Amino acid sequence: MDTEGGNEVGIGDANYLEFGSSVIAGNATGDFVPYIPAKDNGVVPATVTDFSIDPFNRGGVDPLLQVGGFEFALNTLYIQTQNDSFLNLSGYGVVSGNGFDDTSGYWEYSSQSNGFTFSAGVESGAVPVPEPSNIMLVGIGFVGLAFLGYKKRRDAA
Repeated sequence: MDTEGGNEVGIGDANYLEFGSSVIAGNATGDFVPYIPAKDNGVVPATVTDFSIDPFNRGGVDPLLQVGGFEFALNTLYIQTQNDSFLNLSGYGVVSGNGFDDTSGYWEYSSQSNGFTFSAGVESGAVPVPEPSNIMLVGIGFVGLAFLGYKKRRDAA
């Protein structure tokens, strides 16, 4: 784990992820797997873009991940957990490539402090509608109904 500037720190203090050139995709599952060309021994080289972990700037990384003709552009970044022993990030973005339509996707990254466990995955699927907007729409509906009830009672009097 790094700080932006290359100084190595523990994952609890990290604000930058640097992946280098040794990323390999393995244990791939899903609908796109048949379209990803494997190299020797089923190994698929992948490129992951280094990026800042910034809780105030949840902006994107384009592309975050490139593997087998596919790219994943990260649009939002969320810090799920960050402490001295565990880092878990997630976000939503778009999977594109190999002649397929752009598809909304979910990305998750986790790492443990001992440095031996690293996993990241991209999963396509519908991006959920944020709850605050649903609650606001219901609230506006109730305000409208209350206004109509008030107007109806006022006109009847």
